[in-house]
Amino acid sequence: MKNIKRNYKSISLEDFSSEGVNIERELEVYALLADLNELKQAASVEKQEQYGIVPATGTGHKGSTRIRKTSKGSEVNYVHTTKVLLKDGSNLETNKESSEEMFIAFKALANDGMLKDRFLFPIEGTQLVWEVDVFPQPDGSYAPWVKLDLEIPEGLRLQAIPNLPFNTKKTVFKNRKDPNTTEFIGRLYDQYFKYKPQS
Repeated sequence: MKNIKRNYKSISLEDFSSEGVNIERELEVYALLADLNELKQAASVEKQEQYGIVPATGTGHKGSTRIRKTSKGSEVNYVHTTKVLLKDGSNLETNKESSEEMFIAFKALANDGMLKDRFLFPIEGTQLVWEVDVFPQPDGSYAPWVKLDLEIPEGLRLQAIPNLPFNTKKTVFKNRKDPNTTEFIGRLYDQYFKYKPQS
């Protein structure tokens, strides 16, 4: 597969998770997979369940707060993340370890959440990792569209976007300046990605 070369400034850059406060960058891609079996080449996989709340504020700021449960084998952890959208399109992000009790409270308050399997594909010769989120559907299958994130460490400038870790039929790069792209991604969330918890 050929490298995908784009003007990097046109691509949405968002923060990535770590303990504390960060303003960092993340490349976000949506892909229609050619063959779901290629996910078996991942270095590791973990299950995630998350619920978020978008608070109403009178300050004019936009953002969200969520709790994510991550399961990898017998290991389970909970992380509380709050994001505040900045004027340049990046996010101010804070992350703190949380608890099962707080997770249950968020689940009770949230209108919807996400269930996903995250497949990790390290990029050989770099510190970068493609994080590929795949979304189980009610019939037990996976959604045909997946979400890919590539965290860009501070100070690193990409000359070209690394190859995606598998073949795709179609790719869509998140771009807040393109309303058609924003609308399409919104439809993916509504059709495939969002999960309605049972009351």
